[in-house]
This record gives sequence, C-alpha cells and structure tokens, in this order.
Amino acid sequence: MSDSPVRHRNYRIMRVSSRGDPKAAEVLYRNESSLRCCSFAEQRRSWLAEKIEHGDALSRAMKSMGHEAEEIICDMENLQRTWAWERGIEVDEKDWRTQLVLHQIAESKPEVLFLQNFDVLPYECCISMRDEESTVENPSSPILIVTWSYAEPFA
Repeated sequence: MSDSPVRHRNYRIMRVSSRGDPKAAEVLYRNESSLRCCSFAEQRRSWLAEKIEHGDALSRAMKSMGHEAEEIICDMENLQRTWAWERGIEVDEKDWRTQLVLHQIAESKPEVLFLQNFDVLPYECCISMRDEESTVENPSSPILIVTWSYAEPFA
C-alpha cells in the first residue's frame, strides 16, 4: 500500500446561471453608474463581489482545488453584450442569450458544464452537446453536463 496521496486530474469548469430577480442588475448598474461602460471582466467582478443573488463561491472553491473555473451570468444583458462586443461577435436579437452562452462555451471549452438553472440553455442545446464526440484528450464539447434547480418551498 502506498503512502503517496491520490492525485486527481484538474478540470475546466464553467457554471452558467441566471438571475432570480430581474431587477437585481438594475440595482447594481444604478448604484455604480459608470459600470455599464466597463469591461466584461470588471462588470462580472462587481456583480459577484456584491453577492446580490449568489457569489462566486463555487468557482473559488474549485480554483482552490486546482481546477480552472469560470462564472457566466447568462441573462445580464449588458454584461453579456459587452463580452460579445469585446470579441466582435454579433448575435440575433431574438436569441441573443443562448447564442452568447454557446459562444462562451466554445471559447472556454469547459470539460464540466454546470447549469445552475434549467432555463439557462434550451434542452435541445444540451442534448446536442451531450451527443458530440468528446474526450478528455480532445474536449470539443463538455464531457459532463450537470444541472441543478431549486424548488420553491411549500406554502
């Protein structure tokens, strides 16, 4: 029996979430009026630092274990459109949210995709990603897609 510690592989993890309260972003941008003109990274940092609905505890915990981890808030329109503008990406107005999340997944190439809520990506997109040929050595799409959704408490 070996006394050496077990070594685990480190993964690229992306959590995609949506805001529970649509007015939360309005509060952030109203309190920090110049934030709308800031970079994607600065806007995301401000949102997560405020812990208005959730913070970045998951990605910080994953990073502390040696994983790469990223947080995407898919329905913060100004934040997401800033990300697209910084990369020269144009999207269809009708389906901007899904298109931008798919672009972010393609850019980051996460091996684990954690969908915080069921509404962050259409079911068909998840099935399509699941069915793509992907391996640890050649991750063309996430190897593992994890979803979670909370239930409202009973009244």
